[in-house]
Amino acid sequence: MISCTKDDDGTRSDLPSETTEGKNTFGCRVDDITFLPKSSGAIFGSDAPIVSANYFKLDDKYYDFQPGYYLRIVAMNEITNKDIVINATRSDLPLAEGKTYPITMEGDGLFSAKYSFSTTALSKDNNAYVFTNHQYKTSKDYNGELKITKIDESKLIISGTFSFDCYNDDDQTIAKIRESRFDIKYKPYLE
Repeated sequence: MISCTKDDDGTRSDLPSETTEGKNTFGCRVDDITFLPKSSGAIFGSDAPIVSANYFKLDDKYYDFQPGYYLRIVAMNEITNKDIVINATRSDLPLAEGKTYPITMEGDGLFSAKYSFSTTALSKDNNAYVFTNHQYKTSKDYNGELKITKIDESKLIISGTFSFDCYNDDDQTIAKIRESRFDIKYKPYLE
């Protein structure tokens, strides 16, 4: 599925091919560095990619979720402590194959995305470790697009490409996500 060596942390491998067969692949470049989902193997003893997608329609209110179409794609790399998430909430229309959607900010009927990673460092007095989560989010000013190349509701396959810029409010930096592609068997329900 993804070409990598056993000691690769997901940054030195080639990006997966752009496929539309539900191969559960995901890859992109974050500021020109390869990002591939990867398990550390610590929990389940596997270094398989950690990527998932949910795409479904709610006909009635379910807890805090209002009726509409929902999409959530998550790719995690446990070795580098990085993840990428794409969301669409409460859309009135289903996804359409061949259509390109703007990625902007969170909100009903909108697509949003975020990139995050965590770091651990010694405190200034060297007596404790400080955990910091760095969140980069899309907005009206930092945005992009998502293209659906395949949506097959009978085989539960969603494939596409995306590109976006996102912004970290804390340190006022931008992350550029490029050359992105995914080909995932999705779950048609809320997780």
